Amino acid sequence: MQDQFHQFVANYQLQEKSLLIAVSGGVDSMVLANLCRLNKLKFVVAHCNFQLRNKESDLDEVLVSDWCKQYKIPCFVQKMKTKAYALQHKTSTQVAARELRYNWFEELREQEKLDYILTAHHGDDDAETFLINFIRGTGLKGLTGIPQKNDKVLRPLLKVPKNEIIDWAKAHQVDWREDASNASLNYLRNRVRNQIIPLIKKENPNFLASFQQTHQHLNEAQNLIEDYIHTVANQVVKKEAGTVFINLKKLQEFPNQTAILYQLLNQYQFTAWQDIAHLINAANGKKVSAPNYWLMKDGDFLVLTEKNHILKEIDEIQIHNSNELVNFDNFILKLSEYKGKIKKEKQYAYFLKADLAFPLQLRKWKQTDFFVPFGMNGKKKVSDFLNDEKVPKHLKSEVWVLLNKNEIIWVVGYRTSQNYKIKTEDQKCIQFKLSSSNSY
Repeated sequence: MQDQFHQFVANYQLQEKSLLIAVSGGVDSMVLANLCRLNKLKFVVAHCNFQLRNKESDLDEVLVSDWCKQYKIPCFVQKMKTKAYALQHKTSTQVAARELRYNWFEELREQEKLDYILTAHHGDDDAETFLINFIRGTGLKGLTGIPQKNDKVLRPLLKVPKNEIIDWAKAHQVDWREDASNASLNYLRNRVRNQIIPLIKKENPNFLASFQQTHQHLNEAQNLIEDYIHTVANQVVKKEAGTVFINLKKLQEFPNQTAILYQLLNQYQFTAWQDIAHLINAANGKKVSAPNYWLMKDGDFLVLTEKNHILKEIDEIQIHNSNELVNFDNFILKLSEYKGKIKKEKQYAYFLKADLAFPLQLRKWKQTDFFVPFGMNGKKKVSDFLNDEKVPKHLKSEVWVLLNKNEIIWVVGYRTSQNYKIKTEDQKCIQFKLSSSNSY
């Protein structure tokens, strides 16, 4: 075990870093803290008291604090209101404890200007996580286990079996405390740890070694997939002003389209994957919901937008081509090449393709803005035009204008510019269609 730890220290050059060690008082974290001390690493200790086991939680805190005092190591302790947090966020106490501790660890790391957070996850933890994800159902990424490095979090003992940690603790007279709740079968992790894994080890005494080899293969496969998806995404995905566009025509050039969509969208917490697959050939306007996102079919695109996402803070949106779909405030502006009868409704605007110089600009109107309203010959202030149109005062601030070469060509949803009048309907033009995002 010590050789593995030394190798980890060398790989990440931890002798030159400042570290935060998460220490619960259990055998794993007490061994990690002692290994760091014996290797003369520069570190502080962080201990979370989740206040879930009354006096037992306090005794854990005392053990960690006393150990730090003995070796003159800076110790930070935080009492967590875990149950209240779980109720407020409608989650389990286990999830609440995880979110609370990692949020605090990161705050503390930044506050103390430390390089990394070290946790004591070990080989058995990794195998348990794999089995839990397998039982619950997951994609390939969920089967790759716990990462050895995750941003600023490092796990030096991740390849070490639990029994080796216990043997080292006994050999080096390390004090630790047992968490009685680890024996409870009320939690899935404990049932996996205490019932399922022992049965697997009975069938295969080298289960952890076999698992780690499989784990490596799965990680390599996942890395290969991520490299491939990155290549595909460069060709089929475009992001514009908070909206993600997936080009279906380009997507259909690739095999395994459903699998590609899963890889592109799984970060957005979608679960209705069959419905998403059906969107490829669905009618316009069909959509699938995730907790915070809509995925909508629009022509040759799947459009991903954040629910209730308003871009008021954006000063200007660039429109780069004649087949774009732009999400702004509570509206969607769709551009398409068009030849035919020009519609008179205010949500439509038409401009000759030859007259437009992309990128166009879409922004809120300003008091200094002028344009030439359709049907007039002279310039008019946009503010006066809005007064003439009897636009309610509370809606004026929400009006946008479209500019071509810094000239206003459309007060969006109200009037186009006389300077861009189309004389005959058989000319090739660009249609701009304004819709409410709620109608998609």
